[in-house]
Amino acid sequence: MRKVVLRMNEENKYLTIKKLVETNGNKKRAAVKLNCSVRTINRLIIKYKTYGKAGFVHGNRGRAPATTIPLDIKNQIIKLYVDYYSNANFTHFCEIVHDDLNVKISDTTLNKWLREENIISPKATKKTRKILKNQLKAQLNNTSSKKFKIKSKKSLPLLMKMMLILEDLDVNIRVR
Repeated sequence: MRKVVLRMNEENKYLTIKKLVETNGNKKRAAVKLNCSVRTINRLIIKYKTYGKAGFVHGNRGRAPATTIPLDIKNQIIKLYVDYYSNANFTHFCEIVHDDLNVKISDTTLNKWLREENIISPKATKKTRKILKNQLKAQLNNTSSKKFKIKSKKSLPLLMKMMLILEDLDVNIRVR
């Protein structure tokens, strides 16, 4: 038999129903304690008698949401943006992805994914660019691990390129 681990609210329901069944307690009192109806208490008692502790585990536990985009497609989209469409704003790129890959994603999702990779939109404000630039500098300066320093030195040209791009974008904004 597999060990069943319950979350706090599931554990509370389980212990209350277990005590109720063992001591033949008051269903109304249990309903008040669990903030539910007596009918729900009856259903929980049936679950307890049929499945035991496992009956209190939520049915969707461990399942990924239906709207989750697989990791390989996510990486493919990021690579496509970096390699070919780095000039496109996020909304336009989402339309391109929908046409080419037949994957519908929102621009906010794309923004979140690309910000995790330290990539910002060409239409980003000066404030956003400055924040990213400072984060990249702090990431280079605050490395304590030797492995991370070696890794960051290997990716240093990429980070410096990002910082130069950010500076160039600042200059382009000032010129306009």
